[in-house]
Amino acid sequence: MVDARWRNDAGWYEEDAEWAKVAFTFPDLFTARERRCAAEALRHDYPDVWKQIHDVTLAPGESRMKDERQFRVLHAADWIVIAAIRSNRHPGFVECVARIGGNRSLAEERLYLVPVGEYQAGRFGFVIDERKHRTFEPQTV
Repeated sequence: MVDARWRNDAGWYEEDAEWAKVAFTFPDLFTARERRCAAEALRHDYPDVWKQIHDVTLAPGESRMKDERQFRVLHAADWIVIAAIRSNRHPGFVECVARIGGNRSLAEERLYLVPVGEYQAGRFGFVIDERKHRTFEPQTV
């Protein structure tokens, strides 16, 4: 009975995110609060299906997944921080490990120093500004 556009072939739905598909399919079995939470989860995690079912276009901020896809397209060629730590060797800076597009599967990475007051992880990562943020080499022990 689950809509084919987000049905799982196996026929089961895990409790962390996919429960919302079940709640959407069987609304009478859930409270009003649970139905609101389910709608929010589906809009955020399955924006394309949500758009098809409801015939709506989600605006920026209405779907985490859609916003992240847009961020990834916009910054596909940029160095995005994948790990960061406040530096003991460079006071006032955050040591950042960055990869192109934030792609963790890529081997190539660079180390950057970002001023503490400027570094903020952000919703989908921190984008390095190569005009402002300098690279550095790690010290070996």
